[in-house]
Amino acid sequence: MPYNIFSDGGVTPEALGYIQTSGYTVGDTQEQIVSGNITGELGKYGVKTPWATDGVGVNFGAEYRREQLDQVPDETSLSGDLSGAGGAAPPVHGAFDVKELFAEVRAPLIQDAPFIKSLSFEGGYRYSQYSLSGDTNTYKLALTGRRPATSASAGRSSGRCGPPNVNELFTPQEITNTSDVSVDPCSAAGSLGSATATLEQCERTGVTAAQYGDGRDPAIGGTNKVAQCPPSSAAPSTAAIPT
Repeated sequence: MPYNIFSDGGVTPEALGYIQTSGYTVGDTQEQIVSGNITGELGKYGVKTPWATDGVGVNFGAEYRREQLDQVPDETSLSGDLSGAGGAAPPVHGAFDVKELFAEVRAPLIQDAPFIKSLSFEGGYRYSQYSLSGDTNTYKLALTGRRPATSASAGRSSGRCGPPNVNELFTPQEITNTSDVSVDPCSAAGSLGSATATLEQCERTGVTAAQYGDGRDPAIGGTNKVAQCPPSSAAPSTAAIPT
């Protein structure tokens, strides 16, 4: 038996060398940005309001961005033969680009008046063309003074909780050892967290009251004898329990 766990000293360096191997994944991300803009202060040309000393300021520009991800696992990682690694690691490749045009303006409306120290208008517009999700139009309108008021519209390439990165966009779905059950629902959820399933439910799966993860410290009579999934988090499980 090359790997003997049933005798003291049975797991030798030779035995470990027989079953152990290494795995690795090589990857990189790239971002390319080309951007240009022109800023101008139009007060020198007389473009300003009669109640302001500063002129209108403008900014125009364009930008191109490209993001790319390449991730290549070795043969061992690709096959999913590494115990405890969470499953096979598939290769990942993907890229997207964004082309944008934008314009901004800032116009002082009133300055150093008897009752208004400063009041300015700010506006902005951005057109974006995403290679994955199409076109977006965003804008900003604001009055800036002692009590600023702003109206704005914003867009993202996809998703509602934040702009996705290339890893989120192109990593494929995969089966791992935590895909169906992230934690054992009959084990303590944390160091002193109780099981997410009831004792009655766990007894239907063969767990006894003496094993059930009741969340109490073993030093004061707690059970918590069911081992938690090694790669699990402390998040509640959504696995089905017999009812």
